[in-house]
Amino acid sequence: MDDACRGPSGNLLVIGDMEIAFYPVSHPVPTLAIRIATQDAVLAYSADTGPCPQLEDVARGADLFLCEATLLDGDTGPAPGHLTALQAGELAAKAGVKTLVLTHLWPGYAIDRIVAEAQKVFSQTYIAEEMKAYRIPNSA
Repeated sequence: MDDACRGPSGNLLVIGDMEIAFYPVSHPVPTLAIRIATQDAVLAYSADTGPCPQLEDVARGADLFLCEATLLDGDTGPAPGHLTALQAGELAAKAGVKTLVLTHLWPGYAIDRIVAEAQKVFSQTYIAEEMKAYRIPNSA
């Protein structure tokens, strides 16, 4: 999995005033995290990934960071190549994001437990809700 993180980071696509950067991340299947930036806002998406150095670059200063949180802390997993909710919260805090929205949750875990784990280190943490619209930069 670590080899997946060795590809070129930040490959850029420009559409109008949006800059869309792609970053290879650590997952058994080749996967790209995405950072979409305009003059006014930044949306970052982790995609499926385990811990990976590029994630901090993807998330840095994002108004909204949509991050996978498949596992809980201490869980060696039903799913290798994924983050815990605590790791997602730590990453959000370190990268200076404004709002963390967790997605890709393991179905057996209680939602309140997932949120509480991330909120230990990053208070502005929420769970992604199906069909909910998020305004950026006012994303909460």
